[in-house]
Amino acid sequence: MRSELPLMCTAEEPKFTNRLLVTSTCVAPDAAQRAAFIALLDQRLVGRPVAYLTGIREFYGRPFEVTPDVLIPRPETELLVEHALGFLAALDVARPCVLDVGTGSGAIALALAAEMPQLEIVALDASAQAAACAGANAERLGF
Repeated sequence: MRSELPLMCTAEEPKFTNRLLVTSTCVAPDAAQRAAFIALLDQRLVGRPVAYLTGIREFYGRPFEVTPDVLIPRPETELLVEHALGFLAALDVARPCVLDVGTGSGAIALALAAEMPQLEIVALDASAQAAACAGANAERLGF
């Protein structure tokens, strides 16, 4: 096993290094890219969540921006969305209204809006940074 990065690698012949597995055709990273990778690795080693490192977390099949200003959407929260969709669909109301207090990234409100466009949704957060994150997610998702 070589300890340095290969200059070229292919998907047919994955190359292992002491730091990563490269599985697609690539060139060796430059010094700045290596430093950035090591910085991310160091953050992960002290417990920083991957979603905060990448800035993205998928929720209900959609990518959401996440920052340290918001909680990371959890997979079990998707069950809340599923139950809410079932409850809202059973209502005898033409345009149900949903209030999402403490919206954070906006994941719940935006997932509901995407699945039931007829909903009227108000999403609030006391944190200006969280509200900005939710607004950015709404814009990126086309709302």
